[in-house]
Amino acid sequence: MTPNPSNPEVSPFKLHYFIIGVFLGFLFVEGCLIFSFRNEPLRYALWEILFWGLLLYWSVRVRIHLPFQASMSQLFVFALAMFVLFPLWIVPILVVLFQGGGNKWYKQLFNRSQDALASAVAGLVWHFFTQNPLYLGQ
Repeated sequence: MTPNPSNPEVSPFKLHYFIIGVFLGFLFVEGCLIFSFRNEPLRYALWEILFWGLLLYWSVRVRIHLPFQASMSQLFVFALAMFVLFPLWIVPILVVLFQGGGNKWYKQLFNRSQDALASAVAGLVWHFFTQNPLYLGQ
């Protein structure tokens, strides 16, 4: 089936390649996180992880309306809070798992992958600056 640019429901093949590239980028960064922080113990019970996962799910469902018919979620705020509590490798996995469905498969794959990729990179930056404090002078 040839993509039709006038029909917004049909996604072009280049867009599919981009979405799969974002997903593979997430898998690569997540694999590096799991390998690098594999010895860090998980000190929390399953119900505590599920609680934070449900907070992530809620944060995606509750939208903040912006001008020009746009909206945003609070997912990133909860993901950043989770980096303080959990090992770095678990937060992107929870970001991928605890998002609701409803869109086309490629929209879901892109949204989940880019949220998890952004969370993973933010976690790495947070980890870097907690291990190497920034000296700003007197």
